[in-house]
Amino acid sequence: MSNITVLIVDDVSNMRSLLASSLRSLDISTIKEASNTMDAIEIYEKKHIDIVFLDLHMPKIDGFEALKRIRLINPNAFVVIVSGESSINNVKKAIQMGAKGFIVKPYQLGKIKGMIDKFHTQ
Repeated sequence: MSNITVLIVDDVSNMRSLLASSLRSLDISTIKEASNTMDAIEIYEKKHIDIVFLDLHMPKIDGFEALKRIRLINPNAFVVIVSGESSINNVKKAIQMGAKGFIVKPYQLGKIKGMIDKFHTQ
């Protein structure tokens, strides 16, 4: 699994650290981080990113808008929404907008691994 590049987008540094730690436990070592969606979009444009874990509730530009912009750059982008708020409306909207999955915080290693496995089988 270690040959994939992951971008973690979350304005809370502890959440980024927790997810990065989980990913490293799955032998993923190439991990980029962004604390806001503008930086995330810039990183996505300039670097090869396989999977984006994107928080919904971000300052200025929310995760839905960031998802839209990332999919304009790459219509096949593999974006997984992460949020503490798992309302059915948020989940449906994220999937309709092209997200490949939705993970509820706090992170569970099995869910993260499931998204990595889904990436490999797409």
